[in-house]
Amino acid sequence: MTAVLLVVLIAINAGSLSPPCATAAKDWVKLSLELPPRTPPGQEPSPAAYQFSRTICRIPKDPIYKICCFGELLPYAESFQDNQMKATQVATIILLTKIQALDREVGAVRSRGIRDKNIDDCTSFFGIGSSNSESTNSVLAALDRLAAAGKGRRKKEDVETVLKWTKNLETQYNGATSKCKLGDLFKYCDMVPTVREIDAATTIAIDLLNAIKL
Repeated sequence: MTAVLLVVLIAINAGSLSPPCATAAKDWVKLSLELPPRTPPGQEPSPAAYQFSRTICRIPKDPIYKICCFGELLPYAESFQDNQMKATQVATIILLTKIQALDREVGAVRSRGIRDKNIDDCTSFFGIGSSNSESTNSVLAALDRLAAAGKGRRKKEDVETVLKWTKNLETQYNGATSKCKLGDLFKYCDMVPTVREIDAATTIAIDLLNAIKL
């Protein structure tokens, strides 16, 4: 009897040795930034795909960005199938890949021992493209569902998720509301070439995302 009691006490004590606050590690889901196939080299998009891209790219307000939008989206136009949400997905993914590229380039600047407060101030903007960004993962999932649902069958919560994320993107990007001044990175343009593309990609994505309706 004494031996049995001793075994029980040992088992209880062994169990109490595990960390009392231990919790399961969070499984981060990397951003799914896969773009649809481009139109093969030497081939032209169909007239319908060409016209749909022109229609979508009337959404950006600035005439320059309308042109940039068309050049950005046309290579993927065959995959849109007259679905504005699919075009918006592509614009968003293109933006995120450019944010990630810019973040890597800025990291190379830092690795040279250059310290720049503006780079530090842009951390939140770079974080939007982070592979571990829960909010960005959520918006990509919401865009998937919106694209699949079609107009008139979209869920309000998905639209709200996208618009909330877009508002944060605008806040981090807007020089009037953010300490981050992306234009200041042009002084490193040889090391951060993506800075030349980030303005158009961000503006196009914001305009298309803000055009989403139920």
